[in-house]
Amino acid sequence: MFSHYKIPKDCSPILSNLTVPKTGQKAFDKCLYYQEKYVYPCLDSPLPGQDKARANYCTWSSEGLIVNGENASRGEFPHMALLGFGTGKIDWKCGGTIISERFVLTAAHCTKTAIRGSVSKIKIGILKSSERDTNFNLYNVFKIHVHDNYHSPLKYNDIALLETDREMLLGPAAFPACLHDGAEVSDTVIVSGWGQTSTRRRTMSDVLQKAYLQKFDDVECHSYHEVYRHRNMPDGINSDTQICFGNKSNTSDTCGGDSGGPAQIKHPKVYCMYLVIGVTSFGRSCGLQGAPGVYTRVSHYLPWIESIVWP
Repeated sequence: MFSHYKIPKDCSPILSNLTVPKTGQKAFDKCLYYQEKYVYPCLDSPLPGQDKARANYCTWSSEGLIVNGENASRGEFPHMALLGFGTGKIDWKCGGTIISERFVLTAAHCTKTAIRGSVSKIKIGILKSSERDTNFNLYNVFKIHVHDNYHSPLKYNDIALLETDREMLLGPAAFPACLHDGAEVSDTVIVSGWGQTSTRRRTMSDVLQKAYLQKFDDVECHSYHEVYRHRNMPDGINSDTQICFGNKSNTSDTCGGDSGGPAQIKHPKVYCMYLVIGVTSFGRSCGLQGAPGVYTRVSHYLPWIESIVWP
């Protein structure tokens, strides 16, 4: 997959001839920038008189809200963010994706809860939700950017950006993911989150979970979610802005608490970077074989994201 270029050991440019996408150029340029800054940074040699050399902080493991998933390894998804609600005792219950030094991508419905109010905290660079809070991994939400066309309880345009109160301290353990521009990619995605691991218990997973899901075609997606047509989706599934992923062979799925987290693939062009295809939005149920969940299609909202994050 990556035979067309190699990561140089010296500090020469990593990529010099990669095709720039027709849309989302700002996001793509930032993807390359974050790769070079956080994954393969050029560092001073510890030996006097030696030239700088390129470090390798890639943490991809060898070659699935998560039901019947498996534990992620530390650093496997460095772009994952955990969202907290309330003051004092924080209720951690949604996920998000780091996309820049000041912004986290999530679902619009993850910006407010009926009981605890608006999202107030963001935790990054963790594997377990129970890890101790520090000045390096915990940030306050400074501003919430909900898409203008999101109108709860409708399920459309379920996407939002969270702006932190200060620049997040990024590095090998926490750095941004790349954003899909709509180009053709694999139909299998990885979902990740700290949500429920059982449909019977409402307890969240302490360890970050991951699962592999397949894309459902438009007919399958429309048919399964037809029940929402007269309630939260009067026009049915919108294939331009929504996409369905699930599992036809087992019960791997996202579930309660995984909302806002990413559906992602390993980037097909950029070493050791993830490409976020969708944002976990909703499902009729979780942990049912052949029951697809609905994800907000990131590529449709790329111009909106760029206008706020990289104006």
